[in-house]
Amino acid sequence: CAAMSVSVVKVGAVYYEYTPPTCVHLFFANGKVVSASMSGFGTRTYCQNREIADARVACCNDGCTNKHQDYMLREKRATCENATTMWPDLYTRKCNQDSHFTSKLYCQLSCWRAGLGYPGDDCSAGDFKSFLECDRDAYRDETYADAEARCARHGMHVCHRKVTQSCSDNWYIWTPTDCAPWVEFDLMSGKVMWRYKTTRPVNKFSVAWIGDHPTKETCVSPCTASEAGTCWCPTEVTMQRVFDEVPSKADAMRKLSIAAYPPSSPCRVCDGDVKVYGPGEAIDSETIFEVGGAFLRNVESIVKAGSHSFRNPPVFARNHGGATARTANAELEATLDHIAHHSNTPKFFAFRLIQRLVTSSPSQDYIEEVAEAFRTGWALDGQKFSGKYGDIGAAVAATLLAPEARTHVEGRAEVTGALREPLLRFVHFLRSMEYGSKDGREISLDKLEDKIIQWPYYALSVFNFYSPLYKPISWAENLTAPEFQIFDPPSAITLLNGMMDAVEYGELSNCGASFGQTRKDCARGAFYFGLNDSNIGEDPVSQLDLLLTGGRLAASAPLVQGAYEQ
Repeated sequence: CAAMSVSVVKVGAVYYEYTPPTCVHLFFANGKVVSASMSGFGTRTYCQNREIADARVACCNDGCTNKHQDYMLREKRATCENATTMWPDLYTRKCNQDSHFTSKLYCQLSCWRAGLGYPGDDCSAGDFKSFLECDRDAYRDETYADAEARCARHGMHVCHRKVTQSCSDNWYIWTPTDCAPWVEFDLMSGKVMWRYKTTRPVNKFSVAWIGDHPTKETCVSPCTASEAGTCWCPTEVTMQRVFDEVPSKADAMRKLSIAAYPPSSPCRVCDGDVKVYGPGEAIDSETIFEVGGAFLRNVESIVKAGSHSFRNPPVFARNHGGATARTANAELEATLDHIAHHSNTPKFFAFRLIQRLVTSSPSQDYIEEVAEAFRTGWALDGQKFSGKYGDIGAAVAATLLAPEARTHVEGRAEVTGALREPLLRFVHFLRSMEYGSKDGREISLDKLEDKIIQWPYYALSVFNFYSPLYKPISWAENLTAPEFQIFDPPSAITLLNGMMDAVEYGELSNCGASFGQTRKDCARGAFYFGLNDSNIGEDPVSQLDLLLTGGRLAASAPLVQGAYEQ
C-alpha cells in the first residue's frame, strides 16, 4: 500500500472515517526548505517543520537535461542530440566555453558526454527524469519523510531543482535543503513569537529557558535585535541524553518529559522504583525508563537560539498543518487536567472555599484539612465520600465540619469570620424581615452597581468583585478580608440609607434612597415580620438579634428593647 496517510477505510460495503490517536508533538523541529513548484521556484520559499504535512513532492534523479537554445532550433534547426552534424559550433565554441551557455546549462548532457561539461556536473545517471503528481484528489500535502518514501518507490529522490512537469496549480513542494527556522523573542519577558508566513502580530507563549533569556545586550550574531524590542534568532533542535546512570524516581519524573511506547524487550534493570530497558549495558539516549507504569525516553529536546537555549515545548496542535477541532480540544483538556492536578490546586481551592463559606482568614491547619479532603475524597473523622482526587463534596464537608468553622478556636476569635457582601446583606435583611409585595407582583430591585458597588453580572473582572487576597492597609500581614475591597464609606452609608428608607416607606421603590425601581406610589410592599405575633414569640428583640446580627447585639439589646416598647 502506497498510502501516506489514511482518512477513510472501507470494510465490506461500509466506509469508516479513520480517527488517529491523539498525540503530543514537539513544537520546534529542524526544517526543510519548501518552494513554489513552478513560478518562483527557489525564490518563493519558506522553512517548514519536516514532520508536518505541508507540501507536495517533486521527485527526480541525478541526470542532466538537454535543454536547447532557441537560436539553435530557429536558425540552425539543431537540437542538442543532432548538433554534431547540424551545428558543430556547439562543441567548438559553446558548452563550457560560453558564459551564456554555462549560466543556462544548455545541452547539459550532450556537453558533458563530449567532455565539455559545466563546472560541478556529473551526468553519469543519464537523462534527467522527474515526477510531479498533479492530481489534487489522489495526492495531498505530506511530510518530508513521506515525500522521500514516495520518491524512493520511483527510484528517485526529493528534487533539488525545478522539475520539467507543470500543474495547473502552483503547488509548494519539498526540497532537500536544510534550514533553520527563525524565531522572535520578547526581550523583556523572554516569551516566544512564532510567525508562520506572516508579519502580522501573533500570540506570545512562554518557554522553559535554560539559563537566562536573550536581552538587548546578549542579542548578538547570529541573532538580530529589532526596534520593537524583540530578538530574531535562527534555531537548531537537538536531542540530548539526560541521565548516564539510573535516576531516582523523583529525578526521572522531574526531568524526563518525552514518553515512549512500551518496549518489546524485557527490562535489564528490574529492581527498584525505576526499571531500565534498552540495548546494551550503557545508559544512553536509547534507554527507556519505566516509572510508575509510564515509559519515558532518556532524552530531552533542546532548542538552541544563538547563544541561548530552551526546552522544546510540547503541543497537540502543531504550528501549521495539524490544527483541527480534535487537537484543539485535546490541548484544552490537557491544560485543564494540568491545572486540576497541579500541586497547588487543592490548597488554592480550599482557601477560596473556606473564604466563601466560613471565614476570610483561615488558619494553615484549616486549609490543609480541606485540601486533604479534596485530594483524597475523605472528610474529617474518616468519613468517606468518593475516595478520589478532586472530591468537592468531601472538601465542602471538611469546610463546614472543621472545629474552626463550628467553634471559637483559642487564639483565633478576633480573626474568625467574614464581612458579608453588600448585596447579600441587603437581600438577607429583606428575607429576615419577611418583605413581600402587597399586590402579588414579583419583587424587583434597581441596578445597584453605582450605589453599593455590587450587582449581578457587573463585576469589573471575570474573577469577582474583589480580590481574595485583599486586606485593609492597617491589618496584619497574615490576614485577608476580600469583601472590604468594596466596602468604603460612601457605599456603606448608601446601603444603610437604602435599608432605612425601605423600612420607612415599606416599599422597594425610588422613594427616598430605597433600592427599588421607579413606582407611581410608595405603598406596594411591606415588611411582614411581627405583624403576626406568633412568628416572633415572647422575645422579639432576641429574634431580631438572631436574624439581623447573628446574636451579636449584646450591650445594645436594651436600647433596641426600649425602641420596640415605645
